[in-house]
Amino acid sequence: MIHISGASSYSNGIEFASNTYCVNFEAYDNSSKIFLRKNKLETSSKALNLAFRIPLLRGAMVLLITSKSLFILLLLGMIPNIFMQKSEANAKISVFTLIISVILSFVILLFIAKFFKLRRQYHGAEHKVAYTNNQGKALTLENCKKAPCTNSRCGTMYIILTVFAWVILVIVTSFSNFTIWPSIQFILAFIISYELFLMNANTPILCWLFKLGYLLQKKVFVLEPNDIQLKQAIEAFQLLERAETGGIPEEELQELLQNGKNLNF
Repeated sequence: MIHISGASSYSNGIEFASNTYCVNFEAYDNSSKIFLRKNKLETSSKALNLAFRIPLLRGAMVLLITSKSLFILLLLGMIPNIFMQKSEANAKISVFTLIISVILSFVILLFIAKFFKLRRQYHGAEHKVAYTNNQGKALTLENCKKAPCTNSRCGTMYIILTVFAWVILVIVTSFSNFTIWPSIQFILAFIISYELFLMNANTPILCWLFKLGYLLQKKVFVLEPNDIQLKQAIEAFQLLERAETGGIPEEELQELLQNGKNLNF
């Protein structure tokens, strides 16, 4: 069992990250390949690592590193402008605006998820393997198949918490004389929600948001992987485990870091 610092899935593969290394598995029509690389956060400066321990600042750091998230937040933050109502002094967001904005935000996410069925299967494999590791069980196909597809540390939960924090910010600013641009509200919501994301999933009030996140995972963002996809995820994770625990000879390690390795499934 090793500590997982991050994991993600994409249309043809999966990624796991430990404290020191990241492993990427990529499947193609007639072949597949696995890559190993150094974890960027591990090799970053001490000042940057310290920033990730400071509340609120660490959420801002995550946003800066994941620039795609910033771009999406800025786009979603522009939605309320379509329904903005002008008052004598400031632009206020009505309840109608808020409801429409939240609905449109989720419609965009659902639209994107619809076209990534294969990614959703690798997403399920990612969750199952991570869960099995965290439970301290052997990474066998049988154990992983029994693991749940949902995960409280999934990015889906982050989306729910970000929308929740954004709604609260909109309500607060709508009933005050303090105006914040919608895009800035979304960025602030992202930073605040990161702190909520790190909290226990059973925390009062938050537990209901996590339940909503589990529901979205099951219905939209995650699908049951097939045996081949699970085996691929297990292979990737076991390589990461060997690298993290020093179980790979130096020559083989350097080859993996430079050129990766071809696999047959």
